[in-house]
Amino acid sequence: MLADDAIIRQAAECLSSRSGSDTYMLAPEMSTYFRLNAMGTRIWELLEDSPTFERLCTQLTDEFDVSPEQCRVDASVYIDRLCEVGLATLEPR
Repeated sequence: MLADDAIIRQAAECLSSRSGSDTYMLAPEMSTYFRLNAMGTRIWELLEDSPTFERLCTQLTDEFDVSPEQCRVDASVYIDRLCEVGLATLEPR
């Protein structure tokens, strides 16, 4: 689980394009494309402001029908995956 004060940033070299409610992204290091659904797209949009994990989860629970506990678990897994493929970075506060 990510620390509440961890700062999450979009990777600078990432390319993305939106189509409807989905976002298509290219992870340059892997030369791999990813498709984000509506929730993934919203997380990606929120990462533009480099939020803390706590702020990200608060925003998501305000916008989606998800419990704070489930949001923290799911968002942590999702952010970890974005970091693994080079689409996001984590910075301790």
